[in-house]
Amino acid sequence: MLSYRQFLGIVIVCSLLVLVGCKDVDFGRPIFSAQGDGFRLLVGDRGAMAVEVDGESYTIESLYSYPGPEGKVGTNELSCRRQVGAWQLDIQRGKTAPEQIRIIGKGKYYTLMRTISVEGSRIGVSDEIVNETNEAVGVLIRHRVVTTEAPKEILFGGAPWATGEGIVGACKDIAKRVLLNLGLLTSKIGYQSENPTLFVSLKRTNLGIVAEDTLSRLQFEAHRYRAAFSMEHFALRPRETHTLNWAIYPLGKGADYFTFINRVRRDWKTNFMVAGPFDFFDLIDHSEMLDQPARLEEYIKRKRLRIVAFRPWLDYDNFNWRTGKTVSRDEYKKLLRKGMEAFKAVDPDIKCLGSMQSCWLSLAPDAMNKLYDTIPQERRKQGIYRFTNEQMNVELGLPLAWKDSFITGPDGRYIYELYYNGPQNQPLMAIGVYAAAGNSQSTYWMDQAKFIMEDVGLDGIYIDCFSLAFRADPSQRYTFDRWDGVTVDINAETGKILRHYTDAAYVGVQAQKSLIQYAHSRSGILVANTAASAKEVQSSPVMRFFEASSVMSLFDFIEGKEPPLFRHLCRGQLGSPIALGWRPEEHRIEEAGPEYSRKIMEAAITYLRHGLLYYYYGHYGLQSSKIESYPGESGAINHMFPITPTYIGKGFVVGKERIVTSVSGKFLLAIDRKPTVLCFDIVSRPKKASFSLQKVALGWQVELKLNDWKEICIVE
Repeated sequence: MLSYRQFLGIVIVCSLLVLVGCKDVDFGRPIFSAQGDGFRLLVGDRGAMAVEVDGESYTIESLYSYPGPEGKVGTNELSCRRQVGAWQLDIQRGKTAPEQIRIIGKGKYYTLMRTISVEGSRIGVSDEIVNETNEAVGVLIRHRVVTTEAPKEILFGGAPWATGEGIVGACKDIAKRVLLNLGLLTSKIGYQSENPTLFVSLKRTNLGIVAEDTLSRLQFEAHRYRAAFSMEHFALRPRETHTLNWAIYPLGKGADYFTFINRVRRDWKTNFMVAGPFDFFDLIDHSEMLDQPARLEEYIKRKRLRIVAFRPWLDYDNFNWRTGKTVSRDEYKKLLRKGMEAFKAVDPDIKCLGSMQSCWLSLAPDAMNKLYDTIPQERRKQGIYRFTNEQMNVELGLPLAWKDSFITGPDGRYIYELYYNGPQNQPLMAIGVYAAAGNSQSTYWMDQAKFIMEDVGLDGIYIDCFSLAFRADPSQRYTFDRWDGVTVDINAETGKILRHYTDAAYVGVQAQKSLIQYAHSRSGILVANTAASAKEVQSSPVMRFFEASSVMSLFDFIEGKEPPLFRHLCRGQLGSPIALGWRPEEHRIEEAGPEYSRKIMEAAITYLRHGLLYYYYGHYGLQSSKIESYPGESGAINHMFPITPTYIGKGFVVGKERIVTSVSGKFLLAIDRKPTVLCFDIVSRPKKASFSLQKVALGWQVELKLNDWKEICIVE
């Protein structure tokens, strides 16, 4: 029988044998060289790039498909291969900027004009593609990093493709690599537009790549076990031009993944102030608190709330189980004004938001009842469904103009959401829609926003599902009744376009931008569900979180042990670094006491492992009469905000105002006054912290000694 060490040896050897992406590199003749900060860039006569860092080299190749002869797809390349495709290459040094190089690849179907620029510590790549024909052309695009030695680590969207730990995990990993090489497993893994990054590590150095323009991000697909990413749904209208941008970050000794991420954050200007603590408050379910000032004050002060998003939503999920009716706009105005007055009586500075839904349009009661009556009993579970042919003939009671906003499937049918509200499980239904510049849903967004901020007089807006890029599920993200001019399916065998359709995440960017501009024009606050996925709104100071608590059910949290790395949590690392928290009602845990606080802290520590902070998710946190003496609750969460991040790392976030960490270390807090150090144990009870402070020229040097991954320390 093999020993564990022998088994691991076999694992390593087999992994290297099936590893895709490392080979001997015949770079060709270097015709361009430029020195950057800590690296050297070379460009070969066949168009490939090589980045040399501290004696290690990364070769970057690009491939572009075209409909080839005899019905077979062809490939134009900027690579190390001697045959680079059917195009003619012309490589020139920049005439006015010697640190730039321009590569022109001219083919039958399109022309690529690539500009490579050394920009200090990074390399900018701009790929302008021109359709040279009178027909739409689809292009499969792949970029890959080739190294002579097997990479020590490859991360896509912040995480590797390992399937687990120990012998079982290693066996699964080997099996998947073998199946991949045999063509029995697809290499693509789906989209990660919120964190469209590839990170490759060799023995001493690293290389990070990030997609920067919106379309490249929305179509960014990584490949299992390959240091490669692709765009496989890109097309151009006849004679049109589109520019794709990406950047390369060479990193020397001592740098890591978070070094890369923080450089991107700096370049993207996403280190803006994040306000909080934040939570939702249901004005129907907890209406009695509005008439109990002492109880409301205890709730607000216990959680140090600075932002509260009121429910019910405006025109959606607004069934009032106390009256048995949906809430009209007049009733909404009265209810939310009462809520705002009650909250501001406790704290005049608290920000009160109205809640909007971005992608579901509630139907009138008559239309809802007609649709519901067509649903067979077995399909009446809460969920998202495609219309049946019978339902497509139901009169929805909406103006015909609304058809410009319906999410329409390949079969021409719409989608609907069925959900239930209140103690009597009142069925409610909404039709799937999307906002795009000038369409009905975009106009409706602005109507709702103005009603919330101008008619009701609230301080801002919370909007759900702000970006539809949060999932690649075609039932909610793509509509097939029109073409956005860039999104297609391409036959990988022939290179020809199979069908055209619209990515609602792509066409919705201008609508997002308009809503942000409106809220900010009135000095309002905007909080949104879903991390940013578009360049046009990436640096806008919006508190954007994403729902993350589901990861807590995927592992057993062990005090003092580093939590696992989840790609899902990495999606918040390039914008406002916040994730929505754990919900006690989903786990039937009483909203008070040590177990309640423990679950919150476990989630908060897991989020911090990814460089993220914690937003409450419906925690009313009212003391139970059984455990009134318990002094814990959520002290650590209450001291995380406000924060203007300057650096996020594994286990911590450093900001201008404070430091939040679950790991020991030395940190610099750039403030003049002597900071306060607070520490909270796993159930969020205050405890004595072990630390030292030293005044330095830039502020205060803080050295913390913690029980790592078992407590949270705040320096403020």
